[in-house]
Amino acid sequence: MYTCKRKNMTSTALQSIKALGKSRASCTDVVRLAGGLKLDDSEDALVAREIICKAALDCGKIVLAIRMLGELERRFPKSQRVALLRGMVLEAEGKFAQAQAIYQDLVAQNQSNLAAPRRIAALTRDGASANAAAQELNKLIGDNFADVEAWMEMADLQLSQAAFAEAAYCLEEVLLANPYHHACHTLYGEVAFTFEDKQGRAYFAQSLCIKPQSNPRAAWGLALCCAAEPLAADDNTKQLRAKALAMLRALYARSDMLGLVEKVLAQLDAAP
Repeated sequence: MYTCKRKNMTSTALQSIKALGKSRASCTDVVRLAGGLKLDDSEDALVAREIICKAALDCGKIVLAIRMLGELERRFPKSQRVALLRGMVLEAEGKFAQAQAIYQDLVAQNQSNLAAPRRIAALTRDGASANAAAQELNKLIGDNFADVEAWMEMADLQLSQAAFAEAAYCLEEVLLANPYHHACHTLYGEVAFTFEDKQGRAYFAQSLCIKPQSNPRAAWGLALCCAAEPLAADDNTKQLRAKALAMLRALYARSDMLGLVEKVLAQLDAAP
């Protein structure tokens, strides 16, 4: 009976790890579930090892990642998917040249492998100039124009260089591919606000429509956009400002920062 109960607990943990992997939850949640878990060679356990390995790398648990990788390599010694994990572990260990060699070999073996070029682009951005990173990302986007993550990475790179027009173009491509990407709407609103473009508030508002809860960045953006415009200039401005301020008060209602937030909101509410 004890053995049966333990198997049920293991199965439940494996399903939870797989669910967390699909939802891209916090790496600490995955690592916590993996603690003390004995994995067999079932399909669920193998998938869980990959998820645990990636989560451990995100959390800096290199020893756990290496253990998961070793178990996968023993089962799949020639797997390209496992080889990609090997490269990621080498990155975490600071062995960037070895990691890049693995990624380049993976690309040579399979031109349709998109994960390896992404890692090459990430390595280039970390260790080379912005121009070199942009070239790698251009190659990646050229091979797969609908790669939303590559466009977002390119937008972030352009923003780091204060190239706002180029960043806006990248974000537009993301929104064309995924119009429900609330974070991209928020980021585009921030770029537009930097240009003093009144359309910025429309993107903040759309972000809040897509994700009305736990979206303070968009709420602050909408409040600032509305505060920057005279209330008499647009009938919608007053309503949008009131909505944004109400959202922010609700977000910080139980926070220790409520007093400070209220002072800022009072200044925004008093804007002409």
